[in-house]
Amino acid sequence: MTDTEQGDRPRRWPVVLVIVVVLAVLALQLGGAFGPRTDQVTRAELGQTIVTGPYEFRFDDLEVQEQEYIPGTHLVVITGRARLLDTTTTRVDKGIIGLRLPNGTRLDFRSDRVGEFVFSGTPMQPRMPPRPYELTFEVPADTLKAGDTLQIEVSDLVLRHDALHDLDNWQPSGRMIQVPVGPLKAGG
Repeated sequence: MTDTEQGDRPRRWPVVLVIVVVLAVLALQLGGAFGPRTDQVTRAELGQTIVTGPYEFRFDDLEVQEQEYIPGTHLVVITGRARLLDTTTTRVDKGIIGLRLPNGTRLDFRSDRVGEFVFSGTPMQPRMPPRPYELTFEVPADTLKAGDTLQIEVSDLVLRHDALHDLDNWQPSGRMIQVPVGPLKAGG
């Protein structure tokens, strides 16, 4: 072959390279390389003690109740026990514990109660024995049906230094503890 004949033929290596890259990406995707991270979620069971940051929780029961004063809405009430392990905080902030519905929506609790107190942001005394703990969520009635499984989600917290305010505070680590509850029975 002469140099002119070789120059007239299209080069095939860029096309081959593109095909190899596309096949590699497809193989990775089929192998699950681009799926959601599962190492960020830890599973727990009802009745199991969960420690996250300064808190210790144990969720014992989940009950779905019809709301009389807001038609089309159910209350999901989670009961268990809670304990504060140190003195850096005194209440459970919204966003730390959530409820994942079957449709994927995550709800923050409407109110929480430690012991006899009945308002959101109940103060907790550090280093006391575990106290009765109750969380209430408002859920649209049409999102729940018999046989569904709900997920109680607790953010894993780590103590980090906030240089701007020069103090340490508990922040989500990006990891989550999930407690599956279900299947739900007919009528709640």
